[in-house]
Amino acid sequence: MAELFIELFSEEIPARMQAPAADQLAQKLQTILRDNELGGSEPQVLYTPRRLVCVIADVALEQADQHIERRGPRVDAPEKAREGFLRGLGDAPYSLSEIEDKKGRFLLATIEQKGRSASSILSEALPKLLEQFAWPKSMRWGSGIARWVRPLQRIICLLDSEIVPFEFAGIQADRLSEGHRFMAPGAFAVASFAEYANELANRFVVLDPTDRRRLIKDGADQLAAAQDLTVKPDPALLDELTGLVEWPVLLMGDIEAKFMALPPEVLVTSMREHQKFLALHDAQGRLAAKFITVANLQAKDGGATIRAGNEYVLRARLWDGLFFWDQD
Repeated sequence: MAELFIELFSEEIPARMQAPAADQLAQKLQTILRDNELGGSEPQVLYTPRRLVCVIADVALEQADQHIERRGPRVDAPEKAREGFLRGLGDAPYSLSEIEDKKGRFLLATIEQKGRSASSILSEALPKLLEQFAWPKSMRWGSGIARWVRPLQRIICLLDSEIVPFEFAGIQADRLSEGHRFMAPGAFAVASFAEYANELANRFVVLDPTDRRRLIKDGADQLAAAQDLTVKPDPALLDELTGLVEWPVLLMGDIEAKFMALPPEVLVTSMREHQKFLALHDAQGRLAAKFITVANLQAKDGGATIRAGNEYVLRARLWDGLFFWDQD
């Protein structure tokens, strides 16, 4: 039994599409394995903004040999019927015998069909899987005709540490991936999923979305508690933030005092919908003049430039909100 490991590495996938796409990949792979009697355990599904990953253990390297029985014409049928039946058996090895039932005596062919290798089956099936992959929106790029949600850049496909050879969108399946876009650029080779996961951890990528969500939530709670504040609960925004970063770094920014005259709903909407900021409450349950943003890198200046940029953009949006609130 072997491990099947696939990574589809691309430009950033919209957050809302990542989990459904990863689940779709797992389901389609399971169907291929089941239809070809190759076994396989429950898939492990992981994803980040730049990659869909599926790992299935206990995959058979070859199909089992099969003995297929095919009933032919009556033994006393015309010779042409017999010849036609034998031609229909093809080139596979077979043996002939006879079988009798209440309708008479018939020819019986037992075909010895040798099982195919899992690698050859996957090589044929995976390009079709990717061609038929369903995205809410997809695109073409370059001069190719293949479609994907964003330009596809690399494909890993390993079975028992060996590359399963196939091509999609002009990309040959290989064993190469990449780490964090800014903090660990460049390709690296792997021989297994365990090695891949370890390499990503060393290259500033938190592969498991559950881990990224927990890091964001716990980090936000700790930042807020240090200022005697609490994070406004927002599970949907946490889910979206999880799909926007590979290496979450949390930063706290300030809201200018003059904007705190706006209704809390206006402030929260401006922060949440446009900037993906987490809102904060003080000890009295009032909206605090601070927010938390999630960056996708560990900046050399400790995040000062990122924080200032986010404060600047929020200030511009809140000026608009303040203008319309005063007019109304």
